[in-house]
Amino acid sequence: MNLSSGVAAYPWPKFLFWDVLGEVVWVGVYITLGRLFSGRVQDLAQLLSSIGWLLLALLVAAASGWELARQIRRAARRVRPEPE
Repeated sequence: MNLSSGVAAYPWPKFLFWDVLGEVVWVGVYITLGRLFSGRVQDLAQLLSSIGWLLLALLVAAASGWELARQIRRAARRVRPEPE
């Protein structure tokens, strides 16, 4: 955003205002999440690890299904009966 704002000649006081406001919001969100989940960090880390493996498995299954469907369509085009 810094580069694109500079190229667009965005006024720096306006940019600074929105930049600081955005930083305050994100810091507030991170601190709030940290306070809410500080007692459950190990459980949360284990859950996120499990979800990561689940997402990887779903991605592999989707890619395999897509490739299988592509191969079936390709084979169906080659085996079409010729008109009499």
